[in-house]
Amino acid sequence: MLAALHISNFVLIERQEVYFGPGLNVLSGETGAGKSILLDALGLCLGDKSDPKSVRVGADEAIITAEFLLDDDLMEELAPLCSQSGIPLEDDVLILRRVVPREGRSRAFVQDAPVSQQLLHHLRERLVEIHGQGEVGRLARRSWQRQALDEFAGNNALLLDVSESHAAWAKEIAHKEELEALIRTDLGQREELALALEEFDRMAPLPGEEEELAGKRQEMVKFSKLVQDLEHMRLSLSGDGGAEERIIDASRILGRINDQLPEQLASLEGLMDQALEYSREAAGQIEDALGGFGGDQAALERIEERLFALRELARKHRMPASNLHHHHESLAKRMEHLSSMEEKLQAAETAIYQKRVLFDEVAARLTKVRQEAARRLADEIMNEFAGLKLERARFEVALEQLPQPASHGHDQVTFLAAMNKGQALAPFHEVASGGEQSRFLLALRVALGAKRNIPVQLFDEVDQGIGGQTAAAVGTRLEALGQHGQVILVTHSPQVAAKGARHFLVEKGDRDGVTFSQLRLLDDAERQEEIARMLAGDMVTDEARKAAMSLLS
Repeated sequence: MLAALHISNFVLIERQEVYFGPGLNVLSGETGAGKSILLDALGLCLGDKSDPKSVRVGADEAIITAEFLLDDDLMEELAPLCSQSGIPLEDDVLILRRVVPREGRSRAFVQDAPVSQQLLHHLRERLVEIHGQGEVGRLARRSWQRQALDEFAGNNALLLDVSESHAAWAKEIAHKEELEALIRTDLGQREELALALEEFDRMAPLPGEEEELAGKRQEMVKFSKLVQDLEHMRLSLSGDGGAEERIIDASRILGRINDQLPEQLASLEGLMDQALEYSREAAGQIEDALGGFGGDQAALERIEERLFALRELARKHRMPASNLHHHHESLAKRMEHLSSMEEKLQAAETAIYQKRVLFDEVAARLTKVRQEAARRLADEIMNEFAGLKLERARFEVALEQLPQPASHGHDQVTFLAAMNKGQALAPFHEVASGGEQSRFLLALRVALGAKRNIPVQLFDEVDQGIGGQTAAAVGTRLEALGQHGQVILVTHSPQVAAKGARHFLVEKGDRDGVTFSQLRLLDDAERQEEIARMLAGDMVTDEARKAAMSLLS
């Protein structure tokens, strides 16, 4: 339950600590006193959007703290959720805090650890349900009516099975549609596809082949330049007019003048012989080496031919050469799709049928459970109607099959009612007044009360516009709802307020030229006086006090 609410510098409240109890907690006060401010403060702790304008005049920030007492089941359920955000639940107290600065973004905390608003929203779904006059508008939505019936029936696990089965069926349909779209696209391009695949099959590009060939070509071009330089050296040594011929010519001249040479040139003949020998040896080594390089030029030509063919194929198909292999595989797969079109479509149709059969089976189980629950819910609502002064009304829950299956099953749920005897059943929201719809929602909450595991139910003036015996009946139902959990109620009705286990008064005043709101727990005497005021207005009479005492007895 909500054990305490601490409010600081929020709207008209300077500082306030409210300690709630189990059962029905009533908040009353004059119009404009600030009753709804308390609900807004709690909403902030539970993730509502903040507004810097809500910070009290003269303050830098507003701080709201809510303390919840958790039972063992709720602790066990919330512990994994909090643990995902690094927040341990070590005891049965859960503390939510929201700080709203006048400037800058608001901050949220759980157990003093900063958290996202997403976590607050998840906690809200398990901790508090807020019912206001705006909830009446939801009655017109068929989806809300279906959800209310499923909640009454306890269909969570079955709904999950239906949703998963529907998703599996829808996935197979989507797969078939994708397959058909691919086939339609490829059929229109079949001839072009076949020609392209034939061309790629002939070329058979390998992964990374173009890059590898370009590297090899670069190395071979460098080597080819080396071969050219070596051939030039060979010709310079042994070719026409080369070093060998010149040395031989010089040796002939030396032979003619050898006997005329001075002593210092006596070794010249030997040197000339050595030069000729070295020149012939160098030329021979170069020639032997060149003989071993004979195949390299042919290899370079083959590489260039393959490389240029790959690049031309890439240019023709407007893609990088590095994508040729992948594109070849893609073409082959598309042709394979076309070749096995009938087989793939038949497999898809079979899968769709199988998934639909499974969905229909689990959806039929859900429909059966809903039909049984619809009768029980109608009976319980009718029982509540008598106590809410709607004894002339008749209520039924109708189930019709949807034109198309949905993730929530085959059923469309409609709440039907006739508010007077002799009238035909019609959609409830079309024939019931606003007050009647509010009382119906209360009856629904009472019917759901024992089945729900939300510890705090908060009602904001749901009893507006009713009085007398009807208001007393509403109060009795709210009191009954409080037996299944904590109920916090903002009310203007004395008959309803008299049913509370605890009664808080919200008052407005002025201090130093600034308006403020405050809330206090009433004792028995104060409570009788407040209910008398609610009965009589500004002038409280002895008769009103007696009537208040009667309501409280």
